Amino acid sequence: MDILVEQKFSKILFGVDGSKESMDAVNFAIGLAKKDNANLVSFTVMQLPSFCGWSAIESPKEWQEKDRAEIEQWSEKIKKTAQENNVHIETRSVESPMSVDEAIVDYADKENVDLIVVGTRGRTGFAKKLLGSVALGVVTHASCPVTVVK
Repeated sequence: MDILVEQKFSKILFGVDGSKESMDAVNFAIGLAKKDNANLVSFTVMQLPSFCGWSAIESPKEWQEKDRAEIEQWSEKIKKTAQENNVHIETRSVESPMSVDEAIVDYADKENVDLIVVGTRGRTGFAKKLLGSVALGVVTHASCPVTVVK
């Protein structure tokens, strides 16, 4: 007996960190949003730095400004790709003391997201069979379906 599920999504959230894997997830999410005529939310988490993570060269403010500039570059590329595909997109970036996966799941729950799309990066050796820590955290804790794009 064949079982076919044709679920349509109305609000899709994808996490982006600028890596190749997250940009692959972007393209996948845009394709899904186009197919389902769904709203798309690009979500980036800037973890607030711990004292130990600050370098002597950069102040926390300089570090955050650098991150914001990078996020703006990714967002512009993503918006352009979405626009080329006639997909409505919102971009959100948050500064959070939570882990990235916790922040993604928290936002998805609060905003009634139907699907979360995240990327994972390939690893060498035995570890390549495992999900990345953010993807694993999202899959483990999300209350909605999650698609991991490799």
